[in-house]
Amino acid sequence: MRHQLPLLMLGGALSCGAGSIASAPLPSGGHHVLFIGNSLTYVNDLPATLEQLARTAHDTIRVRMVALPNFALIDHVNGGSNAVDAIRSERWDYVVLQQGPSAQQVSRDTRVLATQRFDPYIHAAGAKSAQFMTWPASDRITAFDSVYASTQAAARAVGGIIFPVGRAWVAAWTVDPTLAAVNGHELAVPATSVRVLQQAAQDTARGEQRGEQ
Repeated sequence: MRHQLPLLMLGGALSCGAGSIASAPLPSGGHHVLFIGNSLTYVNDLPATLEQLARTAHDTIRVRMVALPNFALIDHVNGGSNAVDAIRSERWDYVVLQQGPSAQQVSRDTRVLATQRFDPYIHAAGAKSAQFMTWPASDRITAFDSVYASTQAAARAVGGIIFPVGRAWVAAWTVDPTLAAVNGHELAVPATSVRVLQQAAQDTARGEQRGEQ
């Protein structure tokens, strides 16, 4: 059934050739997921983790990505990338929208606006809009609640859902403080971070982090 993405996917991101969309269509079958974002999507190269978790769950996820450095969602939807064409190119199950923390009000407002402008294309492609919650920079490490509020506002604006990766990191740190910490704008992802992805998936699957709540 469409929109029942396997648990393993809900905390993850993909990296593969930033900003590029292959002309050949994705193979049929599996769950088709498009990521739109910036370096927080493509720098931490997680395709191998994603594929491994998919195989573990005996499921298939087929992915594409449009991600460019320092891009906000408004840059994508205004034509700075081929994100809209990418949405139109396939039937998708989910389109995952990611930008930086967006903890400031102006960033939150533009995130909501861009999400609303993307939504007609997402619905036309048969997909569900999904917000990827990131994390604050190291100099604003206490701003996780503001980051979540921004993510939630964008999800609520279109009846979408949230992939609460930032909150999963907080939960993981309470259990294991030795996990990699936020380092400036980026995040190091060691092998142990699979636990963080799994936690985000479980939280979302239980319906605790849905944007409509």
